[in-house]
Amino acid sequence: MNFSFKTFLSLFIIILYAHQSYSLVEKKEINTPAINNRSLTSLQNDRSEYIAILLEAIKKEPTNISLKEQLALQYLREKNFDSAINIFNEIIKLKPNSYLHYNALGSAYGFKGDMENAIKNYKKAIKLNPSFAEAHKNLGNAYIGEQKFDLALDEFKKALKLKPDYYQVMNNIASLYFMENKMDDALKAVENALSIEPDFLPAKKIQGKIYKRKGEFKRALNIFNEILMNNPKEVESIKIIAGIYLRLGNYQKALEFCKRYIELRPSDPDKHDYITFINYFENE
Repeated sequence: MNFSFKTFLSLFIIILYAHQSYSLVEKKEINTPAINNRSLTSLQNDRSEYIAILLEAIKKEPTNISLKEQLALQYLREKNFDSAINIFNEIIKLKPNSYLHYNALGSAYGFKGDMENAIKNYKKAIKLNPSFAEAHKNLGNAYIGEQKFDLALDEFKKALKLKPDYYQVMNNIASLYFMENKMDDALKAVENALSIEPDFLPAKKIQGKIYKRKGEFKRALNIFNEILMNNPKEVESIKIIAGIYLRLGNYQKALEFCKRYIELRPSDPDKHDYITFINYFENE
């Protein structure tokens, strides 16, 4: 059930990009008959149909940036990263000085896991608009993917200087310190984030992990149980709670949470370990 650093880093990058905002470009009204004849909400709920309609509309209006933005964002939601990248490149050809679209392109590469190209495009966004805090945050995330932690921290600090209440960046700093095993610095950063947004789930989880790493298991349990009160199916918290109870020797509670975890994640690669544990203690 133990994670290698490489596995932890991979999971951390996934989490960073999972919480990346989809508001990558300016929101504009879509003004085209092909779209306006249908409820936009209903179309977005049926992504395949929405994509088909957007493609048809773009054939009629090939320079309509708003349509292309919506199409790229739908591709991102579908995890069709190559198509999203192609569309953002088309937009940049139409609007070559748009820092927003270079940032969006960087994020598409980031979602794909191509940190080299993500970094290149975030840097282009920053060159066009040095005061764009989100691009500094995103560049920091990409540097973490490259294990360039000092450069990541520099970008996070630049983002905070531009936007002092940027609690997501404070949480990223906490996560970075956590990876470097600087628990006191990590705790201070995550508490700063939670002082601004007390219900920010990624920060609550990092806070719980910090206390667990520090051996303060009861405080960690309190945090993860609080998370489960509002998010009963938050599987990572359930898994961590099971591990803490195991460390504390409370095998009945560990058993309870192992069962909950397996119910929610039946295809987990560690499933065999959990089932072995469950079978052993149920047969005792």
